[in-house]
Amino acid sequence: MAWTNATSSLAAQIESYLATIVDGHERAATAAWVRAWDTIGPDLELAVNELVLQAADGRLRRADVIRSARLQAALEQIHQTLDGLIDGTASDIIDQLADIVDHAGSLQERIIASQLPAAARQEVAAWSRTDPRQLAAIVDRTAEQITKLTYPLADEAAATMRRELVRGIAVGDNPRAVAARMVRNTEVTFNGGLHRATVIARTEMLDAHRRAAQLADDANADLLTGWTWTCALVGNVCRACLSMHGREFPLDQSGPEGHPSCRCARVAKTKSWRDLGFDIDEPDSLMPSAVDYFDGLSKTEQVDVLGQRGWTAWNEGRYPMDQWASKRTADGWRDSWVPSPAPA
Repeated sequence: MAWTNATSSLAAQIESYLATIVDGHERAATAAWVRAWDTIGPDLELAVNELVLQAADGRLRRADVIRSARLQAALEQIHQTLDGLIDGTASDIIDQLADIVDHAGSLQERIIASQLPAAARQEVAAWSRTDPRQLAAIVDRTAEQITKLTYPLADEAAATMRRELVRGIAVGDNPRAVAARMVRNTEVTFNGGLHRATVIARTEMLDAHRRAAQLADDANADLLTGWTWTCALVGNVCRACLSMHGREFPLDQSGPEGHPSCRCARVAKTKSWRDLGFDIDEPDSLMPSAVDYFDGLSKTEQVDVLGQRGWTAWNEGRYPMDQWASKRTADGWRDSWVPSPAPA
């Protein structure tokens, strides 16, 4: 593989594109959630305060909370609002899937060409000739996965909020303090739905990008030996991603199988120029090194990546970079590489 400056530039384009898509989606979803709470929060607060005014002997009781028609109506409104927000979050991503898939495939085609001698670049299979049925399958599969994972969120969040309202009552507490805590805890639970919905949507969207890149790799299998896991070597990078950066995998293996919301990219690895039939020397690979990147960080920045315990163990030789990631298996989702705990 001749990882060139052009390859680096294209890999950076993947990272930039994914960051733009993910961050834009999160900003839009957050704004929608905030607007929704600004609308429904006052009704909940009014219902709870009404209970406080009606509390016998200045004490708010569980039975009062459970029997309050106004409070139950406020909760039902929250439930319906969550349904709409979660459906909207999923729909926004599903609407973008075709563009995400097309971006991944066309950019992977250019990445492959960037590693080849000029005379071989015309041999790269054009993304536009990829089987449209396979592309549609990626979009359909991702949409189905997002829908399946986000569909139960509104029910789960609504049930949790009901429990929080009842659990928020403490015998002997000032009723107004209890009411404020109940509303505050409900808002936290409400916003927890935002976090889960965005994590699901982001992760499935990023996986769709990787599956499309794999499809482009498959179309050029005669030029490739596999693919390389790459991460953005900037800022407070995840130690698991940094550990996986530069690792090579066979062409038929899916991935990168990063943690939820991981933005790591799949970069095709071409055969050597001589293996491709060109009797010329290829340039040295310019792929950036994870070790060099980490070694170039200040101690403070290294601690930000590893945590103090992890940095101490690494500095003492007990926590090498190849041990910073471990594979996690979860029911209902794919395997993923996540940060491994630092040794004590």
